[in-house]
Amino acid sequence: MSDDVTISSSNDTVYLFNSLSIENAIGSAIILVVSVVGIAANGLSAFLLLRLSAFRNSFGLLASCHAIGNCGVLAAFLLWASPTSIFGIPDVPSWNRANLLIGQASLFFQTNSFHSTVFISINRLVAIAFPSTYSVFVFSFAAFIDLLTLTRLHSANTKLSQVRHNQSNASSDAARRQKKEVLFFVQSFVNTILYCFMLVCFHIIAPLEWVSSNRFTSFLSTTFIWEISHALGGVILVGFNREIHRRIRHPRDLLNSETIQAKATTTIQHSTLSAQPVYKAVSF
Repeated sequence: MSDDVTISSSNDTVYLFNSLSIENAIGSAIILVVSVVGIAANGLSAFLLLRLSAFRNSFGLLASCHAIGNCGVLAAFLLWASPTSIFGIPDVPSWNRANLLIGQASLFFQTNSFHSTVFISINRLVAIAFPSTYSVFVFSFAAFIDLLTLTRLHSANTKLSQVRHNQSNASSDAARRQKKEVLFFVQSFVNTILYCFMLVCFHIIAPLEWVSSNRFTSFLSTTFIWEISHALGGVILVGFNREIHRRIRHPRDLLNSETIQAKATTTIQHSTLSAQPVYKAVSF
């Protein structure tokens, strides 16, 4: 019997455009496009997270593990799911074994991605909740030291003003760091919502009769939503991190591990040193 059959007496499945072959081709094309975009976004994000000095911390390592897990899942879609959607899987033991192995590999990378998301959430909780209490303690201790310094070192006004200036810069850096931590939390939260939506589609929406009765809507609520959730993980990484999408806009800076902030700090320090007065001995 031809593939271009809408409904048979033994199968009530509805095909897109009344053709199974066209539906398979469209599904394969969707899988191909999403996987290519997702691998590009996640792969580039993982590379930059490991490369940039600003992300050489626990969050950067966890985020790179998450992006690598997404790349693994999307590679299975690209190299296996997309071509087999058109050509099918031959009923041969070796092909069936390969299908099982690729499925297990994709589940491994998906589990890695899920666990990375959990640990990123824990990392954000620690980074935001505890440092807020810690900063209060540090500020109080610093205020006590400043008061003691003022009472004991009246003759060091010049040096004390310089210390105050440095403390002001430190407070500004702490505020900027806290803002970055909150932005990382929002990124983690958006990723979590995305995965929750994927699970809702899998376990609640996909089993509905009006969804499962149509082969293409069933594909959208399961395979497509699974793939797009991993692809958007890389897009979210790019969107929430200024350093990453700045490097994407300027490809010549991809191999440069120094961040904008590091460059600015180095420039300020150099300018400060250059501005120091130079005293020369005067002979009479």
